[in-house]
Order: sequence, then C-alpha cells, then structure tokens
Amino acid sequence: MTKPRIGILGGTFDPIHNAHAAMAVTALTWLDLAQVYLLVTDTPPHKPKAKPTSGYHRYAMVTLALQDQPRVLPCSLELEDGGDSYTIHTLARFARAFGLDDRQLVFLAGGDSLRDFYRWRKWEQLLKRYQFVFVARNGMEPGAAARELLADRRIVDARRSDRTVWAELLRQGPASLLLDMELPDISSTRLRDMLRSQQDCTGLLPAAVQDYIHKLNLYGGK
Repeated sequence: MTKPRIGILGGTFDPIHNAHAAMAVTALTWLDLAQVYLLVTDTPPHKPKAKPTSGYHRYAMVTLALQDQPRVLPCSLELEDGGDSYTIHTLARFARAFGLDDRQLVFLAGGDSLRDFYRWRKWEQLLKRYQFVFVARNGMEPGAAARELLADRRIVDARRSDRTVWAELLRQGPASLLLDMELPDISSTRLRDMLRSQQDCTGLLPAAVQDYIHKLNLYGGK
C-alpha cells in the first residue's frame, strides 16, 4: 500500500495572503497530497533580521485563512522552539512528530528559494533525503547555481508540463520539481506597506485575515 504524501509549506506568513493559500490548495490537488501543513517559521536564517510580527498573530492568521480547507492545516512546530529555523532540522522533527518516512514529505517553496537554495544548511543532504517542489513566479530566472541542479536533473524543470502529470513525476522520484502554478503575484512585503498606508487590500488577503489585521491594527496605519 502506498504511503500518503504530506506537503509542507514553510514561511513567516507575515501576513498570509491569497497566493500562499492558492499554492497550498493547488499542491494538495495536483500533487496528490493527503494534507498540506503551513509551517509558521520563527526566524528564517536566510532572510534579513527584521523582526517579524508575533508568531502568535501569524499562526492565528494562518488558521483563519485555512478555516474552509479541512486538509490544509496550520503547524506551529518551529514556533515552539523559537530562534533560527533550519529546514534540515525542521523536516526531521516533523517526520518524528507525525511518524512519517522522509520520502512521505514534500517541501513546498517559492521559486525565489531555488535561487538561494545552495545557501541553505546542508542543502545537498536535503535533496537526498526529501523531495522539494519549487513554484516559480512569472519571469523568474533560476540563477547559475540552480541551473546546475536543473541540468543534472536533481531538480526537474516541469514548468511546461501538464498538471495531470505532476503527481506521477513526484512518484517517479527521487528528483525534486520546479513548477509553474500560475499563482497571483502577491508579496507580503508589499502588503505590509499597503496596510501601513491604508490602501485597499481586497482580493489580496483572505477576508477573515484582513478583518483580524484591522481589528488589532497589526501593521499600523490607523
């Protein structure tokens, strides 16, 4: 019997927006995943050390955004320990916590992460132990280091492939994938700026998340 595959989408989600939600739901459907967890990170070591919004609020926003998606779930595993969040440690902890094999885990990440993937802690070990799905933005250039991974097919460039073959490409493994899910181009950084300047964010955020932000004035602007 084939063991179920579990997707993990990590991020600060500061705030979570409609592109995050769309990525999770698309992956759930087209990658034939049993569940997708949105893993709320504490302090990503590869990003500037600007202090994110409280993990309590970011986790609450993720929960609100997913309330109508029973198979897309929030995960607080990284918030529980605090500090820098290294994927190599988190995936091992996740597998132990949920009693899963390494090959059951599919880590979802934006295409921008692929450009800097060689900077991730023990990135070669990550590719050997787990499968990754990198989701490209429109006009994204992978970069020289990523092109080498694509050339030797440790990461398969499936951006032009039909969605109906995505799950089969993962099952064939062990290579990871670069996909184009045609997601809306939304940036959390840009959203924070819009919220501070009281611009209309309708259609960019789940309505429940936007209400939560306004009620607590999380990003200023009032």
